[in-house]
Amino acid sequence: GEPLIVPYLDRLIDYINQSGMSVSVIINGSLLTIDRVTKWISKVDMIGVSIDSLNQTTNLLIGRNYRGTSINLIKLIDTLNFAQRNNILIKVNTVVSKMNLDEDMTELYESINLDRIKLLQVRVNGNCNERAAQYAMTNEEFKTYCNKYENIKNLIIESDEDIESSYVIIDPHGDLITNDNHNQRTIGSLLNHHLDDLIHQANINETKFYQR
Repeated sequence: GEPLIVPYLDRLIDYINQSGMSVSVIINGSLLTIDRVTKWISKVDMIGVSIDSLNQTTNLLIGRNYRGTSINLIKLIDTLNFAQRNNILIKVNTVVSKMNLDEDMTELYESINLDRIKLLQVRVNGNCNERAAQYAMTNEEFKTYCNKYENIKNLIIESDEDIESSYVIIDPHGDLITNDNHNQRTIGSLLNHHLDDLIHQANINETKFYQR
């Protein structure tokens, strides 16, 4: 979901920050404001913005919007530059599918001195997003798309194979989730079990995890 619609987000950030852990917030950018970023100075280490398209219609179809409102690119760039000036790292995640395959995101990537740009091949998992199968792309299509940005710095590319079993996922209910073999399943509740007792059941590929 979108963290910025959670009413207790700032309190949660304060709690995590005071616990001595790094805080990274991943958002779709539509609700981010300079006032919000100001509250996060010295508390949030990184803001990640999920931007798959610069086209309003495409963002609405993909679901990158809040109540029909998508990103205002000029406003977003100003806000992210403000965050960077206040020592908050900025990354952009772009999920690549047939819906945005022909787009060129260079304007965005070059308008901010991004600390990280991640291109992810759309992944279809059972019990999760089966409807996305119609927008899946071949490995060759994904490779061709990524080649457009070979001169962009701080670029990270994650293919479907790279994503497989490389993420530790905890859902809003506190359940540990795995996505191995293109199937999302619940391992167990971290409210009732320690992570050490459940993580070995999730089939996490440690090599991939640490490379990320």
